[in-house]
Amino acid sequence: MRIFADTNVLFPFSVMDLLLALTENEVHKLVWSDFLLDEWERVIVRESQRTPESAAKVAAVVRAFFGDSRIPEDAYAHLVDEAPSSDPDDRHHIAAALAAGADVIVTNNLDDFPSEPLALLGLRVLTMNEYPRSCALVARPMLGPGEGCRAHGSSSLSETARDQVGELRRDLADPGHQIHRCHWKLYWSCADLRFRDLRRSPTGDRLRSRTDRC
Repeated sequence: MRIFADTNVLFPFSVMDLLLALTENEVHKLVWSDFLLDEWERVIVRESQRTPESAAKVAAVVRAFFGDSRIPEDAYAHLVDEAPSSDPDDRHHIAAALAAGADVIVTNNLDDFPSEPLALLGLRVLTMNEYPRSCALVARPMLGPGEGCRAHGSSSLSETARDQVGELRRDLADPGHQIHRCHWKLYWSCADLRFRDLRRSPTGDRLRSRTDRC
């Protein structure tokens, strides 16, 4: 599944890190444009969540390690004017998502991302509260007979993984759940179920070591 995340869901940085980690783990593919990253840099500095230097370093890491997810402007420029949004910046995001073949746009700004017109174009609009519920489908097949085991090449899932996914599903079914808590449960459940030890990924080590210093 390909997703495009609006700038307003990439705060705090832990959410961006989660979406990138799930891309690294092949749970989904987060596609992005230079327009999006430039906007993210401006906004996160304006909101005093990062210094300009720190924001620039994070953006450089994304460009370096997730370059294959980039949508160049010349691939979507012809779609901008016709994108169904009243906001000029969000028209860029919609056009980039369409050019990238995204399945979902994740945004907390539903006014400027109208779900019905975008559904006609093949794009589903979800808030960041809704997206983990749909992403939990990733874990669901792994609990079927033998399916999760084959993902690891092992004969059984760890009890810890089963407990994590069960607890995640209970939280996602609760409308009062704490979304950031669910974010991290989803992250660790998928990491345990798909790769056992995410930290052994050489790319992951480099990415986290660089962003930790940003």
